[in-house]
Amino acid sequence: MRLDWLFGLCLFLVVPAYHLWSALRQRAAPPGRITRYWSMIGTMAMLLLLLLAHAWQRGQGIEMLGLRFDLPSTQRYQLAAAIVIVALWHLVMHGAMRMLGADAGGAQAFDKIASNQLMPRTGAEARVFVLFVIVIGLGSDLLYRGFLINTLAPMTGAVAAILLASLADAMTYGYDKPRDIPGNFSLALVLGSAFYLSGSLLWIIVLHLGLGLSTARIAWQAMHRDGGPG
Repeated sequence: MRLDWLFGLCLFLVVPAYHLWSALRQRAAPPGRITRYWSMIGTMAMLLLLLLAHAWQRGQGIEMLGLRFDLPSTQRYQLAAAIVIVALWHLVMHGAMRMLGADAGGAQAFDKIASNQLMPRTGAEARVFVLFVIVIGLGSDLLYRGFLINTLAPMTGAVAAILLASLADAMTYGYDKPRDIPGNFSLALVLGSAFYLSGSLLWIIVLHLGLGLSTARIAWQAMHRDGGPG
């Protein structure tokens, strides 16, 4: 139990503080995008290895995170719902981008997408970015929802556990500037609440990865609508 709290403290305080400090420091001399992607992938991989070692030390498997593959009927429906939501999201966002492209104010929306320095600009960056989205999405679900919410809830209650885990998640990965944190927090709050209420992590992972990859694909198409970044 003590190791649970030590690892939880690391996820809640140390890792978010490090990434927030890095984001502020890099504003003066930002590293290359590929370097930035690999740095965050490496950090997440290290945390996942620590989580795996912690689960092994406790003699537990992925079930401790709420992740299981022998799904009862209710969780199969949740998984199917996640796939449908991702498909609808992609269709709606793709249609919205097409409408913006034909609208006089569309250029401003595209410029806002292009201003996000976390988004890839070249094919080489895009390939690493796909891996980045997958690793960060999967890792955040396992660490901040599967582990941290389950660790905090018995002591703080469900609401506080979801709020604290979502805040830590939002401050750790997936933002270009600190002002992006509120949007990340909103998404983390929805995913954390859905995980806790359903008790199943698999459909949350599918939903999170699907939305992330779909949004990245549509943003890439928007930035390269004229043959190059906006």
